[in-house]
Amino acid sequence: MTTMSTATNINNLTYKGWLKFASDTNKFVAVFTSTEDKCKAYIFNGKINETIPAFQSSSTELDFNNTDQLKSEKGRQIDSGVVGKTHFHFELDNGPKISGNLDTAVNVIVKVTGSGFWTIID
Repeated sequence: MTTMSTATNINNLTYKGWLKFASDTNKFVAVFTSTEDKCKAYIFNGKINETIPAFQSSSTELDFNNTDQLKSEKGRQIDSGVVGKTHFHFELDNGPKISGNLDTAVNVIVKVTGSGFWTIID
């Protein structure tokens, strides 16, 4: 059950979206939309420190407790994460988790770290 106390204070919420790595880079973009929060789009532009094969996920989820966690005046760190053969997950330093199934399997399992920033589009 989703609880909403204000527009910027949403508890235990999951937004659905997608993630795609740019070809031949370690940069990616993840896009999530919310119908509960006036149809805003939450975009995370990230960079992984490790070398991994490019992948995409059309079934990505963003789990978080409060929309204030999706603001990045100073950027966010990907404290821990794993890209596996069929699934990935990234945990951000302030709590949100981005995860999903890969559209096409990759041939590695890699622990990853990185950084990124949020952009919110009304």
